[in-house]
Amino acid sequence: MNVRTVADLSPAERRAFFERDAGVEAVRDDVSDIVGRVREEGDAALREFSEEFDGVAVGNIDVTDDAERAHAELDDANDPVLDAVRDAAANIR
Repeated sequence: MNVRTVADLSPAERRAFFERDAGVEAVRDDVSDIVGRVREEGDAALREFSEEFDGVAVGNIDVTDDAERAHAELDDANDPVLDAVRDAAANIR
């Protein structure tokens, strides 16, 4: 990964960096497609995306009792970060 700081950029590079189009619409479309595939195909899509994006081949996805218990505890938690995550999840749905 090539890491650069703003101070190292030329004036033209700085201008191009700050004026660039973030491509939000393109990203939104990609995310929407991914979420749609996961909804339709479930674990098969998750495995495919895991391999495509992370380079990891995942076998079966098993939810243990510990995971279910942790999920239940999160449902009862009152935390601003969790509230933000819940809001983000609702926006995806």
